[in-house]
Amino acid sequence: TWALVTRPGPAFWATHPHRAGLATGATGLLLTTALTAFIALSARRRDDLQRQILARTAELRESELRYRMLFANNGAMMILIDPADGRILEANPAAAAFYGWSPEEFAGKKITDINTSPTEQLRAVLAQVLGGERKRYQFQHRLADGALRDVEVYLTPIHLHGQTLVCSIVHDITERIAAEGITTATVARVLLQNQIVSRLALNQGITTGEVALVARELTQSVSAAFGLDRVGVWLFDHTEQELACIDQFTHTPAAHTSGPVFTAARYPEAFAALKSAKCIDAHDAASDPRTAAYTEEYLRPHL
Repeated sequence: TWALVTRPGPAFWATHPHRAGLATGATGLLLTTALTAFIALSARRRDDLQRQILARTAELRESELRYRMLFANNGAMMILIDPADGRILEANPAAAAFYGWSPEEFAGKKITDINTSPTEQLRAVLAQVLGGERKRYQFQHRLADGALRDVEVYLTPIHLHGQTLVCSIVHDITERIAAEGITTATVARVLLQNQIVSRLALNQGITTGEVALVARELTQSVSAAFGLDRVGVWLFDHTEQELACIDQFTHTPAAHTSGPVFTAARYPEAFAALKSAKCIDAHDAASDPRTAAYTEEYLRPHL
């Protein structure tokens, strides 16, 4: 309880009439009342502020607890990064299992220890994320055993422990990239084949019936398209007892040749294989029984 007390002395009474003393007393009472009201209001505001601080602190603790549970128990790979210097502050168990480092080992590394991109590029990426720009990136990451994996990374800023950090959510897309590469190669191969067919269709030998002219176009086009050093076109005679090379193109040095002629009498197994199959895919022609007979006379001289 607060009170403001005024007591007039003899000098005051000598110089002030009775009414003036009453006025002064009333003024003191008003001041006491005003001061009491101010102090009470200040106390209420202080209590309200303390309640707000406690409530906000509880909210932050609950929010941090929820994040901590989400981070630790998430099946997705998650890494906390300090954007100031690229230090890895923490990695969840899923990330630790994928990269091959324990969470404690992870905490002593920098993002440049796992990301193969140049340091300046990574700094620019973190700046973009903090600025609210791009959030999804594709990188190549290095595992503890040195293996490289293609990853897609989602980066987002978060506020934790009074700091602005960057949370990295990592997805392994190595198999997807490999599949896309196979698809791209297949498309490229089909396009090359279509180009070869188009050139053959315009070849003069198609209209004149000059098979050797068409064969020259075919061998050289296939060699260039698929990077083969030697490509040949062989034809049976009408009795299927002779097999003649009507054109053979060698890339180094670039040249077209023709000949030799093989007979069924000399190579019975090889001719039988040609007649029984549409394709002979001999990975090692010198040892494959379907083509081994050609080794001394044809294969070895052209190695």
